[in-house]
Amino acid sequence: MRYQYIIKDCTYALFCIFFLSFVFIGTASAQETKEKKIKTVSVNITVTDEEGAAIPKANVVVGEGLIHVITDASGRTTFSAKPAESVSVALHGFEKTVTTVENLISKSTIVLKKAILFKTAEDLIQLPYATGYKRTATGAYNTLNSSQLEKYPSNDLRNALVGLVPGLDVSEREGATGISAEESNGAYRSTNKVDMYMRGFSPLYIIDDIKVDFPQMPIDPQEIESVTVINDIVGKAMYGSEAANGIIFIKTKRGVKNDRIMNINLEKGISSIDRFPEWVSGGDYARLNNVARTNSGLPALYSDEQIAGYDMNDPYNKVTPSINFRELMLKNTKSYTKMNVSSRGGNNAVQYFAYLGYSGEGDIFKIGAPADYNRLNARSNIDVIVNDFVKLKFNFFGGLTLRRAANYGYDSDFANEDGNTNTALDIQEFGSVIGEITSIPPIAFPIHAAVDSVSGLPWYGVSSAYKSNPIGNIIDNGYYTEKGRTGATNVILEYDLKSVLKGLKSKSYVGFNMFNSTRIGKALRYISYIPTPVAITGTD
Repeated sequence: MRYQYIIKDCTYALFCIFFLSFVFIGTASAQETKEKKIKTVSVNITVTDEEGAAIPKANVVVGEGLIHVITDASGRTTFSAKPAESVSVALHGFEKTVTTVENLISKSTIVLKKAILFKTAEDLIQLPYATGYKRTATGAYNTLNSSQLEKYPSNDLRNALVGLVPGLDVSEREGATGISAEESNGAYRSTNKVDMYMRGFSPLYIIDDIKVDFPQMPIDPQEIESVTVINDIVGKAMYGSEAANGIIFIKTKRGVKNDRIMNINLEKGISSIDRFPEWVSGGDYARLNNVARTNSGLPALYSDEQIAGYDMNDPYNKVTPSINFRELMLKNTKSYTKMNVSSRGGNNAVQYFAYLGYSGEGDIFKIGAPADYNRLNARSNIDVIVNDFVKLKFNFFGGLTLRRAANYGYDSDFANEDGNTNTALDIQEFGSVIGEITSIPPIAFPIHAAVDSVSGLPWYGVSSAYKSNPIGNIIDNGYYTEKGRTGATNVILEYDLKSVLKGLKSKSYVGFNMFNSTRIGKALRYISYIPTPVAITGTD
């Protein structure tokens, strides 16, 4: 049922995303229809370096990417195309060359020049309102590309940066499923799921030159062209004091000239817990408690008979219970799924990038209401070159998140948004679960104190010191579904004022960002009881 909701909410958004992209594609197709009368010609080309040596495995793209060929061992290849179509030849370590079929008819040899070291397209450094190359960079910049980020199997981009950038400290505080938009403002006792620090402080997040609150705009690695971590004072200068702690500068993918590229990715796997607290059994807890009391000069609290009962590890024993919360409540693995498709291309006038991706992640709870996290992202970036001086950029991002989980805990004033008085109002329940099963002794109470003979419902065990039963909390405190909607649209108008002053440019931004979150569920209470077992002898 939830997938129907996702499709319903995203139908209109997806139509808007791809409309602009396909309208340009449709225009190009119409132009191609008119040009069908023009005959194609067969072209034989040879690709060499500046010294005349043949270059094998060079990528040759004809037109807007309809034809892709690779040169053979002798640097030759053959294709058929119309005389007016463009031909681009590229290979790592060489500068890209663009010409036309008409030029190749008279001169069939293409000479590739060797690229200047650290000054290729792969060495480009994206900075706020500027670009540069590694060859000329003197500041503290570290740039990561999309392929480096895609290797990490996580729905949270922040985890993918672990160990990749010197000076960037990334630590996951808890293994809660999904991303909460309330992380950064601390509402409802929420905390950052993943901490990122540069020199001990949190950096500023910028996506496509716009400052964002990252948890409210989670993006997939496949949407990203590059991530530049900026520590240098010059790179941070444009954002003033708010960027004093560093910048995580993200550029999303855009269209490319004279090419058509489609990527389809499907990934499914299992995430395994690598670190988890360990808890003692009921018998060991009683023994260690006796040792601690003896060391403090106090009499032992538990007899050998009681310890033998705790060693039975029976969580339902009303006299000597021993509960292993970890084993009863939590799994060691959770599943994850990623599916996405993207398309990018264009010509000299219009370039486009369109993306649609799904990310899903299970939870590690063994019991309780269904718990999982699902996210759908859609993006469209379109560049229109009006003339030599004016360029338009249209950017759209839409996201939908759906999270299901069990309520953990109950409060009579459940709708109260004051996190200090509403003890049950947690954005994510995983932290509360870990906190309680860590603090409650395994012998504090049995899981069930009794079972109602009429309704068959259990009375969960509690004690005077520990008045909350973790298993009852997650099974019988209800459930919720949280739906988040994110939208971002902006239009950028770029002016090249080189006719006034060489290097002078102007950018005008008009944009709109929105985020909406709705949580709907059912809050339930369960019956709890403090068991006080009494030994009964045969003479009673």
